[in-house]
Amino acid sequence: MSDAVDASAQVADLIRANEGIAQHGDGCSPEVIARAEAEMGLVFPPSYRRLIEEFGTWDVPPTEFLAIYQTPAMGEELLGTPAFTREDRAELGLPQHFMVVS
Repeated sequence: MSDAVDASAQVADLIRANEGIAQHGDGCSPEVIARAEAEMGLVFPPSYRRLIEEFGTWDVPPTEFLAIYQTPAMGEELLGTPAFTREDRAELGLPQHFMVVS
């Protein structure tokens, strides 16, 4: 495993160990991750993929990480990183090989 993937595993362990403060989603399926990558035209780094596979979205106050999630109101639209990346590409000219991590 790479140092970045190891660090992601440590972050996941810390989130799980502090569930009284930290909150998280249920994780993203391989199909949702593949769809997000296809929509953005890139491949997630293994360290980021590790966290979105496990949590999808998570927060450790005072910071939220809105990685990838969906809501009933928005239906099948992928929110978080895919939506923010699309928005910043359109409005700010974010290069295609970059993504917004929030």
